[in-house]
Amino acid sequence: ITIDTITPVITSSLSTITVQTGVALSPNYQIAASNFPTSNGYSATGLPPGLSVTTGGVISGTPTGPLGTVNVTIKASNATNAGATQTGSATLPFNVTLGPPVVSGLSNLSGTGGQAFTSQINASNTVGLATTVTYGIAAGALPAGLNLNTSTGAITGTPTVTGNFPVTFSVNNVTATASFSTSITIGLPSAVPTITSASTATGSGGAAFSFQVVASNVPTSYAATGLPTGLSI
Repeated sequence: ITIDTITPVITSSLSTITVQTGVALSPNYQIAASNFPTSNGYSATGLPPGLSVTTGGVISGTPTGPLGTVNVTIKASNATNAGATQTGSATLPFNVTLGPPVVSGLSNLSGTGGQAFTSQINASNTVGLATTVTYGIAAGALPAGLNLNTSTGAITGTPTVTGNFPVTFSVNNVTATASFSTSITIGLPSAVPTITSASTATGSGGAAFSFQVVASNVPTSYAATGLPTGLSI
């Protein structure tokens, strides 16, 4: 009596699997089939980018997009007594949705007072995936002279102060909001301050007088000697 195998039939669930970009598939999906598929006879075609399948039939990974529904063909194979391969297949839909933003920090954390500064909030699940992405400051503040572009996450400007500035940034991509905290350090410039305000000033005895000393290269303090009696700085 000769008993031969017949083509495998997929028996695992074929219900739509919803996944999020940037979020690992959980639990992993196991392809199952009847009619004695070989242990390494499983495969899948058309998986969303970021997902993969083992020859043992386990689908796993972290999808990266694009968004939408894709129909994946899952397969199981066995061999006949004559050595021919038989393959059974089925369609398994995957619905790829936008995951929460994943923030990895700033591209630049330090600068110099009085010199142009540029940095970028690094986040995934933003560009090309969401209709609206907004960046913001949830706590703290940027050093004076710097500004955050709420549409691109770029931080630019020329700092007018020095020191260490803790700040918490937020990123929203419609699905959710993520935040992260860091500090931006602005150091002293190497150049000596240069007085840029007028070199002379005129006042009248007995009348109120005001004059602002202005200097480049982010001065940290001001002083004056030889002031007329009644004036101070």
